[in-house]
Amino acid sequence: MLILSLGAQAAPAQAPSPFATSDRNPLVAVHGLPDTGNLFPSAGGGLTLGIDFEAANTLHDEKHDDERLFVDAESRRLTLRFGYALQDWLIEVSVPYVEHDGGSLDSFIDEFHDFFGFPDGGRDGQPGDRLSFEYTNEGVTVLQFDDARGGLGDIAVTLGRPVGTATNHGSVAWAQLKTTTGSVSRLTGSGAPDVALWLAGWRRFAARWAGYAAGGALIMGEGEVLAAQQRDWTWFSRAGGEYLPVQWLALQVELAVHGPLYDSDTDLLGESAQLTMGGWLRAFGDSRVHIAVSEDIHVGSAPDVVFHLGWRAVY
Repeated sequence: MLILSLGAQAAPAQAPSPFATSDRNPLVAVHGLPDTGNLFPSAGGGLTLGIDFEAANTLHDEKHDDERLFVDAESRRLTLRFGYALQDWLIEVSVPYVEHDGGSLDSFIDEFHDFFGFPDGGRDGQPGDRLSFEYTNEGVTVLQFDDARGGLGDIAVTLGRPVGTATNHGSVAWAQLKTTTGSVSRLTGSGAPDVALWLAGWRRFAARWAGYAAGGALIMGEGEVLAAQQRDWTWFSRAGGEYLPVQWLALQVELAVHGPLYDSDTDLLGESAQLTMGGWLRAFGDSRVHIAVSEDIHVGSAPDVVFHLGWRAVY
């Protein structure tokens, strides 16, 4: 996450730099699941600017008893991040812009899955580049639209403070408030504030190897997206590793899981597990370019694939 780069100014080879992402399922992303990459605050302070672009492709068709859920969409998310470290405190403000439409990645993703041997999640035979959301529960259509929409998402403010640091490891306590600047009708916000609390930690096992983990709880306000099915809270966690073959390049792998945000028997609204692979490279000065791809290893519980591209700079 963005603020982690602040730590790189003081000790660039120490703390890993996890992916600044979360579950981009459009029905989950409206809530406040945080980008739990924050691990290592800088002791000296500084300003960090960042930008992240993500393209998530979801095709899901599921029916359980009285429930029917169909989602076929491409969601794009552009997030501006502004972070500042002052002694042992860090604050970040993230401002997302979200779009949902039919997209243009369906054929590429089909080839991507075939090439790597990933499950296609029932994509065969489906029309390409289509937009459709439909959720029916007990014969009542709760959500339905097939027109492109987008706009400003829910702005989030994150505050962190270390609870233990040493030369080769550290831990930080975090709190995040997600606001209500997004739109329920455009599916860019939930219509209610959320609060997330979590603890994150890292350890460097050798000069080139490091690991990290984070876990906590999301407490959700009374949102307006699938309101009757929304739960009051859920849990989330992630763990990953980073390998530095050279000082200007890192290779990373990360597993992220979370509990259900809705009372539903469908996979897409239940527990989720995603595997993200990629890394970062140093571009110039203290800036980094982050590149990654996420796959739903619990098939159908998250977008079929998410492409990530990010940039960080420390001032």
